[in-house]
Amino acid sequence: MSSEYGSKSYADLKAQAKQGIAAAARPEPAFLVTEKNWNGLLKSLEGILEMQAAFSAEMQTLASREELEKTLDRQRTMMQVHLDDMKVRTAEFRTSIETTGTNLQTQVGNASASFSAAISKEETYMKSWSKKLLWISAIPSAALILLELVPWIWSAVFPG
Repeated sequence: MSSEYGSKSYADLKAQAKQGIAAAARPEPAFLVTEKNWNGLLKSLEGILEMQAAFSAEMQTLASREELEKTLDRQRTMMQVHLDDMKVRTAEFRTSIETTGTNLQTQVGNASASFSAAISKEETYMKSWSKKLLWISAIPSAALILLELVPWIWSAVFPG
């Protein structure tokens, strides 16, 4: 016996041999990688590497959180400036409309007063002309009546 087996007993060696035979007798599944399989595996790895390179390139073009916050703050500031400007313009427009309305009311009141005065003046003028026209139209009528009455009165006073 050799020195390797010297420390083990015969029964231990026998048990070890049986275990070795039992292990050798058990079938184990085996894998076989063909050239076609190997080439497919390599192509899929190349595709994965290309995808990773594309993702890396896209990640460089994406904005960081700080850049997005700066952009949003800048846009928010611009919108606030425009909002404030619109508020000022709205207030100016409202004031302009109120001023225009007040001016229009004043003009309408003045026009109404001047129109009433003009109508009163024209009424007075028409009344004065109505009296004049009455006399103007009455004079020819009176003259005709006198012309008719004069011969009758003449013949009554001076018969014959």
